[in-house]
Amino acid sequence: MTIVISMFMAAIEMTIISTAMPSIVGEMGGFTTASNMFMRLLGSSVGAALLGGILNFRFKRFVLSSDNPLGNAVSINSINQVLDSSKTYQIPARELHVIQYGLTIALHSVYWGVLVLAVITMLGTLFLPL
Repeated sequence: MTIVISMFMAAIEMTIISTAMPSIVGEMGGFTTASNMFMRLLGSSVGAALLGGILNFRFKRFVLSSDNPLGNAVSINSINQVLDSSKTYQIPARELHVIQYGLTIALHSVYWGVLVLAVITMLGTLFLPL
């Protein structure tokens, strides 16, 4: 699935650059491509940090909330245990279920964050000059 998404994004990137080039004066073409690539890298770095922060914040809130029936048995470090396939079988089933539930809640917040960023981006493109 990752390969398909990567190929699709590469095709979109080339379309964006190809679309921008005719409206640029010849000597500014390299600057346009470099600016586009820089903003893409910057956006993915900041986006990953922001959305990762949302995930950690929401999972920590779940761990400290009354929705966590196991209390101190589940912590922020429980995510690392779940992600390490060699340690997953060591986690009791009830604890694993609670961790997965907390991650589901946290990921739901991340998806809302992605939706908000998409709407902001879409509205921002409306103000770009033609």
